[in-house]
Amino acid sequence: MENPNIPTLSQMNGLLEFTENSLTAKNIQASAFGAPLVFNLNSGKDKVIRIAARGKLNDEVIKQTLGKGANYVSGNTDWVGDILIQKHASILAFVEIYLV
Repeated sequence: MENPNIPTLSQMNGLLEFTENSLTAKNIQASAFGAPLVFNLNSGKDKVIRIAARGKLNDEVIKQTLGKGANYVSGNTDWVGDILIQKHASILAFVEIYLV
């Protein structure tokens, strides 16, 4: 399922564990926006998938995302994000970006 608002992950590496009732992944390494990221994923009996991710963004990605509003941005920044995927395809995402 591709979504223009969700970055494509590439170069994924890690171990995914699953049973008929749960899904778990710890310290999965991947790349998005041309930069590395790490995420953990788990689900429980409620069938909600929880993802906690962190990575870096460079100024080019920020400028592409924000457009002209980011003309004076330069450098890199850390980001963290929490994503909840619930039954019936509802996705809730919370991302923090730290600009210094």
